Amino acid sequence: MKGREVIKVDFNWTLDDLEKFMEEHWDKEEYCEFIKGRPQPGSIEEYICLPATPNCCVIAYPRKGKIIFSIADNVAGLKRVAISAIPTRSPIGGIAKSALMISRAKEMRGPGAEITTMYANYMRSLLGVK
Repeated sequence: MKGREVIKVDFNWTLDDLEKFMEEHWDKEEYCEFIKGRPQPGSIEEYICLPATPNCCVIAYPRKGKIIFSIADNVAGLKRVAISAIPTRSPIGGIAKSALMISRAKEMRGPGAEITTMYANYMRSLLGVK
């Protein structure tokens, strides 16, 4: 599995535009809460951060004509967006909890990448793109 998904769009959004769109359309009960912030203290810029696994989060950010979802190491813990924030009935919940007993590298390539794809596919459906 890949840990990065690129959605091509016909517009250029800022991170604030992406956050506003997600605030208005994102199903937080089914696809989890998110925050705008840094996944690690040393991160150069802010991203939309979504919970993924105990040691990983998914970051979403816009670039020229694209919205990118990528798995990121969550060394800092992102305490506000933790695995405990994932609703148990969410499709992400079972995948995330399956990562509890594997190595960090396997966690990023397996469950983390799968959750990244789920978030990206949900965003594609919200935007009406393939």
